[in-house]
Formats: sequence, C-alpha cells, structure tokens
Amino acid sequence: MQPEARPVRTVYLVGVAGNPNLGDELIADAWLRYLEREQPGADVWLDTPFPGPAAALLAERHPRLHVTDTVFRLRDRALEEGHDVAEFITAALADPGIAPWWTSGIDRLRGADVVHLLGGGYANDMWPENLALLDALDWLAAYTPARVGATGLGLLPMSPSTAQRVADASRRFAVLDVRDAGTARALTTAPRPPAALRLTGDDVFLEPPLLDPVGAAGFDVGVVVQHDLRTMDWPELVTFVERQVEAWGVAPDRIAVLECIPRIDTFIHADLAARWPQVQLFSFHQLWRDGFPAAPHQRWISTRFHPHLLAASAGARGLAISVLPKYYDAKHGLVIAAGSGWPLVRDISVPVTAELPVGTLRERAPGLRERKRETARLLYG
Repeated sequence: MQPEARPVRTVYLVGVAGNPNLGDELIADAWLRYLEREQPGADVWLDTPFPGPAAALLAERHPRLHVTDTVFRLRDRALEEGHDVAEFITAALADPGIAPWWTSGIDRLRGADVVHLLGGGYANDMWPENLALLDALDWLAAYTPARVGATGLGLLPMSPSTAQRVADASRRFAVLDVRDAGTARALTTAPRPPAALRLTGDDVFLEPPLLDPVGAAGFDVGVVVQHDLRTMDWPELVTFVERQVEAWGVAPDRIAVLECIPRIDTFIHADLAARWPQVQLFSFHQLWRDGFPAAPHQRWISTRFHPHLLAASAGARGLAISVLPKYYDAKHGLVIAAGSGWPLVRDISVPVTAELPVGTLRERAPGLRERKRETARLLYG
C-alpha cells in the first residue's frame, strides 16, 4: 500500500509586481527565490494588479508560480461602484456570490495555507484603497486556518487614524514587519499598538539581487532621476545633475542613466543626451535580464529608493535626492540608517562638492539578510 501523499502547501502572495517597477519586481523575486529554496513543492499564487506582465517577468523565478488579480479586481470593483473598499472585499470573502466573476479566485485565497502581503510603499494615505488589503488579511486570519502576515511595508505618509487602523487589522497576524523607523514609530505610538511588529528593512534584503559586473565596469556615474511623484522642478533637477557631473569631472561616455520604470525614468536621459550624446542608457529590460550594474568604483545620483539600496549594497558612493519628502524621506532614510553613507539632498541649487563617504551597507548586508529571514521563518513556520 502506497503511503498517502502529503497535501501540497499553498502560499498566496499579495503585492504589486508587474507594473513594471524594478523595486516591486525585485521584492517579488526575492520571495519567490526564498520560497523555492525553503518551501520546495509548495504551490505559489501571486495576486497583483498587473497579472499579465508579472507572469512574464517572474515566470523563471519559481517553478510552481501562478499569477492572478483576484484581490485587486475586488478592490477596483469597490472603487467603481462607490463602495467602502475594505467592507466590499471582506464581504466578498465571506460570500463570494457578491462577486461571482471571481468565485474561483476567492476560493483559492480562502484555501491558502499562508497569505503574505509583500513589502513596498503602495499602502498608505497616498493610496488609501490599498490599506484594504490589510483588512482582507485580517478577515482571512479570523475565518480561515491560514497563517497570515505582512513584511517590509512602508506605510508613510500615515495619519494617526491610519496607524490605528493598521494596528487593529494586524492583531491576528503572525508577523507585521515594516521597513522604516518612521512607520514603526507611528504604529508603536498608536493607542492600541500591534503585538507582532518587527522592523527589518526592505524585503529586497531577503535575497541579494543579481548584479551585472560587466555593465558596471562601463560607467563611473549612475543616474536615476524620476519624472513622476515629485514636487521638485524638473529643469532644476536636470541642471543639478549636469552641475554635479561636471563637479565630479566625469567624461560624458562614463555616465549611465538607468530606467527603473519604463519611459518615466528616461526623460532625464533625453535631457542629458541633448547636451552629451555619449550618455549611456540601461533599459528596464536590460536591468531585469542582466542584473543591476553597480560596483564600488561608482558614484550615483538617485531619486529612487531601490537603486540607492542596490548601489550602496554593492559598495558604491552616491547622493540620494528626496523629490517628494513626505514619501521619499522615509525610503531613503531607511537605506541611510542601514549604512549606505549617502547624503540626502534637499537643496538642488548647488552641486555637492564634499567628498562622499564610503558606507558600511555592503558589510552589514549579511546581518540584514538574516534578520529578514528570521521574519520569514516566523511567518512560514
């Protein structure tokens, strides 16, 4: 008589991979690689607003990956019909007949062994509809056997009432892990603070992403300057980059612009190339295919958070620019606190002439990775 086969464990991830946005893709990639190693044989479902692109981008990252958009379809239906998003999603989880188009997907979610809200900065007072994801996990923790938790969340900007909502929604979580000190402080000072709170940095610390040493050898200054989510004047940003590069005395053909979100991050390349046609461009596709081209010999200028994290982790020096302080101060701040050594630039009227310090993030990365893996073990058991 054959022994009875063990049931396949189902892991259900919720996140925003697939936009694409390099940081969100790397967060999903980190967890998929972790699960392939630590939860072999598990079926993994990824719920994202961008299931088509995510399925193509992440297809090679896990052999048993399935991609859907059930929770985000429920979110969007609630918004379209003017419902309270959290109430609509939890009502549909309780009675899938409310949203019969997605009954099969809801059944998958309700039958998961682990439900995991992935990290990122997509749930906060800027995008309040995404806070309903925490309410959905709260319902699942209360009414299903699943282990439920969240990791690497950046919840700022967050009002006191939002902080209390998050704290209340997470009271049944196996773990509520946040990535920055400001988020942790807002939650711990709530009248009813969460019991399962941890602060272990961004989820990318879990699994080091692929680096591209060949690409890195081809330039000395990396530039990531976004056109979206900013209060800073665009011509002033371009002028600052030009003056900073000139102050460093770098040849134009040793400058590279990196595209972390397609099109949005290439405006700066067009402006720099109008002056210096030799400026290089690394497309998102190149970064995803070949790895991130960072190395210790480089200097960087970045408004985006994940290039700051990746380049500093590779030992590079640089400048971080906070183009939307209420959102990016916390993001860049957590990398600085982890040891990047990068100054946070708020005054872009003059270039930085002081020698850039060499950070310690490269040396501290193994310890940060172990702390994140401790969080993973708390969630996955």
